[in-house]
Amino acid sequence: MQEHTSAKTSVNMVPTLFKRVTEFGKLNLDIGGGKFDTASEWLLENHGCKNLVYDPYNRTATQNSYALRHAHDLDTITVSNVLNVIKEKERRAAVLDMTAHYASPDTKVYITVYEGDRTGKGRETRCGYQLHRKTEDYIKEISEFFETVERKGKLIIASGPRV
Repeated sequence: MQEHTSAKTSVNMVPTLFKRVTEFGKLNLDIGGGKFDTASEWLLENHGCKNLVYDPYNRTATQNSYALRHAHDLDTITVSNVLNVIKEKERRAAVLDMTAHYASPDTKVYITVYEGDRTGKGRETRCGYQLHRKTEDYIKEISEFFETVERKGKLIIASGPRV
């Protein structure tokens, strides 16, 4: 069970992750994509990419079911500022396991995290929880689920699911 939900962390904007990635293909699964459709509209308009949003705290069961039911032959999966708001390592692992489950060997997975003050001292915030870890501090956890993990600045690119 996750002690703090991310329900209050959803913001109505295009995540920086989407602007850093140049190749999306035709279909993206956005894990933890929030309650707004701004990013989906931006992806379609700028990349011709349909965005399926899965978010257990900000989408209905029907919306989440639809996203997962149509999440096949994915070109990309995005996980933007999700891992950094989950206190429990096993819950972060569950998100990464789900990500790996929906990724094919050819799917590119793009991950970003909000680093906060970069101290690594996690604590409650007014919107939930923040780990305050550096981007590189997530590489080991992600590598447990993907064969190839590389960091390009604040963007993590993973491929080759281990499941």
